Amino acid sequence: MEIRPAVIQCEAHPYFPQTELRTYLNTIDAKLMAWYPLGHGDASLIHEPIFAELAEKYHKSNVQIILRWHLQKGNIVIPGSKDPKHIQANQDIYDFVLNEDEMKEIASLDKNMRYYNATSEILDGYLKFTPDFDVQQ
Repeated sequence: MEIRPAVIQCEAHPYFPQTELRTYLNTIDAKLMAWYPLGHGDASLIHEPIFAELAEKYHKSNVQIILRWHLQKGNIVIPGSKDPKHIQANQDIYDFVLNEDEMKEIASLDKNMRYYNATSEILDGYLKFTPDFDVQQ
């Protein structure tokens, strides 16, 4: 490629941290934007014992621990929410830092598990997608 991307958006969360891709992106000075940063809200991920332990230690929620992990990994993370309380809580992650051992323990959760698996039908739908709007000249 002639122009290197600055950001690659892809699924990334503690069960699928994109370790190999992140290593490559570092070589081209590009960033990873985490899509499904909370594992699509999967309760088994969010309620992993390590997150509960760290949430208690830092007086945060499990979600805040996961979001902090993303930041410390260098990921761009924009969690989605329509609830003003969740939006505010998602921003309250800058007053603590996970230590190296805690980051390693979270890294051990890697299951190489995706939540989004595109089928042939889904991919075909993307190719046939046309926006539904009128263009005025």
